[in-house]
Amino acid sequence: MPIKEKAKKEPVVIKGTVKGLIIYLDTDFSWQEIKEGLVAKLASGNGFFRGAAYNFWPPDLPWSEEEKEGLHNLCREAGLHHEPGITPPKITKTSLASALPEFAATTAEEPAEAQEEKNKLPTLFIGHSLRSGTKIRYPGNVAILGDVNPGAEVVAGGHIVVMGTLRGLAHAGAYGWEEASITAYRLEPTQIRIASYVARSPDPSYRSMAGPERARLQDGQIIVEEYVTPGTRRRKK
Repeated sequence: MPIKEKAKKEPVVIKGTVKGLIIYLDTDFSWQEIKEGLVAKLASGNGFFRGAAYNFWPPDLPWSEEEKEGLHNLCREAGLHHEPGITPPKITKTSLASALPEFAATTAEEPAEAQEEKNKLPTLFIGHSLRSGTKIRYPGNVAILGDVNPGAEVVAGGHIVVMGTLRGLAHAGAYGWEEASITAYRLEPTQIRIASYVARSPDPSYRSMAGPERARLQDGQIIVEEYVTPGTRRRKK
């Protein structure tokens, strides 16, 4: 499957937690660049973030109170509300470039917390196929008992499971959760996204799996593999 490399360094990155959003502001950029990046990020969500709680990170932003208030106003205009108590685990650096790997790294203290967050994600069940033009946006997992037809879009903060064929666009881990996956009986998407990674549909000759398929991130790339229920063996090809 053709893969697009991860986007270059950005002034603003939005990550989701159980309590709300962490909006990372890279202080290596100017305030104006941060402002423009925040406007772009909020607009790209098309209302997906509306109603969410958020907090900026790092907490010791180097700008004036007026400039910081200007950033908060942009979030309020997008329907977000500030919750200072929302903090990411294990962040000690003030530079986003160095903070993000530290946030994503697995340590002896983090797995239990990460697992707890995954278990708390709610799931939206849709009992029918999605027609062209249908757009589903949900902060948790999304399960669809049918097909996702071309022209339909599914954006989820968690996993996406399609009990039929996925032919539209699917974006799992939309808040930046790189452990999210997309599972379908047939994966024939116009485009799939996991966190900030993007992949196009595979070539028609790609069809080599007889059962359900799963897309997930591995070593910085989106891979597609046969989905195997835990405890069973993969079929030999």
